[in-house]
Amino acid sequence: MPVEKEKNQSMQGENISSKGQSPDWYFDAGRLKTNEIPFSGDSVLVKIPQIPGRINRRNQPESNTTFIVLIPERHYDPETKQTSKKRVIIGTDAAPAFPGMMIPNETYYQYFDHDGNWIAGENDADPALTGSMKRQAAAKKQLAKLIEEANRSKAEKTAETEQENPESSEQPKKRKQDLKTIVARRIKSEQHFDYLYRVFLDYNAAVTQQVRKKPYLVMTLYQVIRINQVLSELQILFAGTEISPYLKLADIPESGDDDYIPPTYGDMDMILKPYYRAINVFLYK
Repeated sequence: MPVEKEKNQSMQGENISSKGQSPDWYFDAGRLKTNEIPFSGDSVLVKIPQIPGRINRRNQPESNTTFIVLIPERHYDPETKQTSKKRVIIGTDAAPAFPGMMIPNETYYQYFDHDGNWIAGENDADPALTGSMKRQAAAKKQLAKLIEEANRSKAEKTAETEQENPESSEQPKKRKQDLKTIVARRIKSEQHFDYLYRVFLDYNAAVTQQVRKKPYLVMTLYQVIRINQVLSELQILFAGTEISPYLKLADIPESGDDDYIPPTYGDMDMILKPYYRAINVFLYK
């Protein structure tokens, strides 16, 4: 390195420390107007949630990685007078290159939407969830709203049709419906969909974790069958929509098929991702 350049960099470092200011090139997450920014390929960076008492860091020296840990639930046992905490890893710290940002994993989106709003809190009254991080678009409330709107729209259209032509109630005309209306009408109950969605997220997170380690590792037939069970229900919900052609099931052996080889974790990851996007389009778009 030339002496003059090295000197300038040294002086710049001195100016930063002495004035307490950052140079123009220094990344500042606080200046971002959005919660997400593009990163590498299809991945993104998100702001590390600012929730007092609920965000920790876990260092992994062997891989030089720092995980961002969320405490989504806290339960107090009056008998033992102890508080138990549930901890989940929601991403990897992007510092020092991007301080205040992290690379989110699939678990992050179980608790936050794409705008960084808390969507899975059990206690809205918790003061730790005040401000911008307080739940604004809870998945359960959004789902209830969609179902209510779909049912109301259906009742209104049926009433209008019967008033215009009483005979049309026996042979109703087909109307073009959007994805949200179609899916909302097929959901058995909010509880059932919430359960189905969470099981899907658990399966998706498990596959994603293995993909990062051993994408070519072959899954067991039992794993494939159980995942297909959930995917088949989601297929029914999205059947007939523009998204349905992208929702596929993993191949399973037919009777007498001795040459069957289960998919790898990488293959299953490709199968699961369209479902993940479809559910997010239904809930948030």
